[in-house]
Amino acid sequence: MTKRLRTPRGLCGELREDDGVDMRRLARREKQSNNKDNTYLRKDRQLCREAARALSLTLAAEPDEVAQLDVVRVDPWPDASRLKVIVVAPPDSSADEALELLELVRLRAPRLRRLLAAALDRRRVPDLVYEIAPMEVRHG
Repeated sequence: MTKRLRTPRGLCGELREDDGVDMRRLARREKQSNNKDNTYLRKDRQLCREAARALSLTLAAEPDEVAQLDVVRVDPWPDASRLKVIVVAPPDSSADEALELLELVRLRAPRLRRLLAAALDRRRVPDLVYEIAPMEVRHG
């Protein structure tokens, strides 16, 4: 049976070699923890790329002016259970027209999420929050 390492408590802020702890085991434990964090970040980025690709194709297939929108980026917001979808309107559209297009997308959000569920291979489909990209991104 192996001994479990405990995190330092009280006045001790960090473990040192003279504390009677095998530093190799401690370093291995920290490395495993960092690998788990990196795995989650990698999977979140992968999910965002897949969602961006699927939503781009879905928006492009819309029959009306919503097809003019392009997906700029998809980010976890605040984690992978909810995704922030940043879209950009055509360069010749005004701010009011861009907001109207965003409102149309928000009205179609349940259907877009259902189509995203068909494209993603996940047990739970993340919620989607839509935003229009700032002016400098739109015209830059």
